[in-house]
Amino acid sequence: MKVLFLGDSITEGCGASSSEKRYTDLVGAELGCTAVNYGIGGTRISVQTRASAIPEYDIDFRKRVPLMKEDADLVFIFGGTNDYGHGDLHLGTPGEGQGETFCNQLRLLIGELVRKYGKDRLCFMLPLRRFCEEPMSCKGGKGNERGACLSEYVSAMREILSENEIDFIDLYENGFPKPLTDKGDEYTVDGLHPNDKGHGMIANLVCEYIRKKMPL
Repeated sequence: MKVLFLGDSITEGCGASSSEKRYTDLVGAELGCTAVNYGIGGTRISVQTRASAIPEYDIDFRKRVPLMKEDADLVFIFGGTNDYGHGDLHLGTPGEGQGETFCNQLRLLIGELVRKYGKDRLCFMLPLRRFCEEPMSCKGGKGNERGACLSEYVSAMREILSENEIDFIDLYENGFPKPLTDKGDEYTVDGLHPNDKGHGMIANLVCEYIRKKMPL
């Protein structure tokens, strides 16, 4: 079985003590499958209208879909936290049909993935809780620079994915608790990126999904 993982720094392995401890490799080792990692730190689901200071951040998810292997049994897509954190598009609303917003960029990404893999092989992973995600704790009480909270991005993702009949693992609700510090805690190294225990938790949820989806 071949499983592909498209994502940002967490998928790339940030926070893990070694590549063998990142959640993608843990899934491969646990299930005996081939895990192909397409994680690039800082990247987003959305395009960026202004170039980032670090060019790699602008290799958004849609840019990487054509580069991904076609012979996949399952494809996991894990993103959204950087769109909240430092993307420059407004969130938008799930029901809108056009415009440069996160919601419409997500719809475009889903369309490209469905055309390449079909719906049945796709599973998104909703963003994890993070230290700075709510109006009272972030950006002077206004959410991110576009006035939205991470929970609003997650809610929009749930709605759009459900509408398109795409599976998702809700790490926001079922992952680790909201970090109370950005100095490192039980599950993270910095209030966002998982440590080895955090990567292990994610791997367990992915393995649980795969076992239910494709009994081994």
